[in-house]
Amino acid sequence: MAQKSSALPSDATRTIGICAIIILLVPVLKLKNNQIKDQMEIRKLLVVLLIALLTFFTNYGQQNQDKMFQKDKPQFSIGIIADCQYCSIKGTGARKYSKSKEKLEHCTAHFNTLDLTYTIHLGDFVTTYYE
Repeated sequence: MAQKSSALPSDATRTIGICAIIILLVPVLKLKNNQIKDQMEIRKLLVVLLIALLTFFTNYGQQNQDKMFQKDKPQFSIGIIADCQYCSIKGTGARKYSKSKEKLEHCTAHFNTLDLTYTIHLGDFVTTYYE
């Protein structure tokens, strides 16, 4: 029988959270009192803040796995196509420009089977020799 995880943080999570708060308090108080003049000190503050946030959200995700992966229907779905560059030249390495048209048709056919609210294309459709 699987054990259900509690909503309360573990001892390690509490310790990390308390340390992060203590580490953040000094620079935040300095920032509030306009005592930070050096850009490097501001960068250190941002790095510490980022680490604290990542620690919090990582631990929150571990403790609330059952809430994070619910099978309910999403509120909306978006299809994204990333910069399909078409050009009738021979590709090099991983770039196959001449296959972009077929890939886009395959992608469009797949997106048409889904219940998407929006479809977005990031970039342009033609890479060179546009007339």
